[in-house]
Amino acid sequence: MTMKPLINPYTILIDSAEQAPFSFQGMTADSNRGYRPIVINWGQNLRRECLGRYPDSRGDYSVEGLEQLVGVERKSMEDIQGTILGFEKTDRGVVVDTGRRERFEQELSNLAALPFACVIVEANLDAVVTNVPEWGSKPPEVNGKILFRSILSFQNTYRVPWFFCGCRRLAEITAFRFLDRAVRKIKEQQARERKAARMARNVSAGIQSAIEIQEEIPFYHTPPARKPA
Repeated sequence: MTMKPLINPYTILIDSAEQAPFSFQGMTADSNRGYRPIVINWGQNLRRECLGRYPDSRGDYSVEGLEQLVGVERKSMEDIQGTILGFEKTDRGVVVDTGRRERFEQELSNLAALPFACVIVEANLDAVVTNVPEWGSKPPEVNGKILFRSILSFQNTYRVPWFFCGCRRLAEITAFRFLDRAVRKIKEQQARERKAARMARNVSAGIQSAIEIQEEIPFYHTPPARKPA
């Protein structure tokens, strides 16, 4: 029996500078929706958009209408290594780019200001720190130590969670689930705020009504009782 697919109800935004964007194909709904396939299509509920440039960048992925609340930064293994150690692989070979680390720290600071933000790495932590290349005057083991301690420092300083995934597919699933949960939690919070606002209006209306009723009741002055002669 073929299950009827579900159209993803929100639009995922991918930064226009993202070089290896996720397509979010093959996602499925939870058990309460019968594990039905989720439809995410380019131009329909998935599109590219500039999500900010240094010093205002806030990750590679967000949700339309929630850009100020949600941000996900994706990193491949080579990307996170080059970002922290200050190099970049190009067609001309490996070149120095010491500004990458500074730009990344600014982005982490921006992400820390969002209620829902994370960094997703397409490799596990062991692979990141043990497969680091030799760079500059430092041997691989020293670069690995720099990477490891920098990652710990970033998490401690900026309080943005990191997810180290063993492969790109797991990273893609993690990104989608993170975005999906963020949307759900934001909607729940908005529903609570609307309910609280309605209750406040009802209480205010009740108080006003009681005041108006009180004003309509005539006030009768009872004269003091006379003392017996």
